[in-house]
Amino acid sequence: MPELVELYARYKDKNFEIIGYSLDRNKDAWIKGIETLNITWPQLSDCDYWNSQGAKLYAVQFIPLSILINPEGIIIERGLDIHTLKVKIEELIK
Repeated sequence: MPELVELYARYKDKNFEIIGYSLDRNKDAWIKGIETLNITWPQLSDCDYWNSQGAKLYAVQFIPLSILINPEGIIIERGLDIHTLKVKIEELIK
């Protein structure tokens, strides 16, 4: 998570956004995790674990899962590890 926090701080003002979607079951634990991990981007959750509507909508089969969506709303990459994600974002923002 520290690498994602750094990536967000670097690119958040350059047409880049992260939306976090949690599969937590417990709202208090979810909120504590946001604070503990210093997550500053928007976070969503229905606290319904794997029955979550967001997980179903985006066919989430494992976590964490990254999904890159372009400004037109088209998924351009999914399932990238943090290092590949950083390279891809840097490539797209240039």
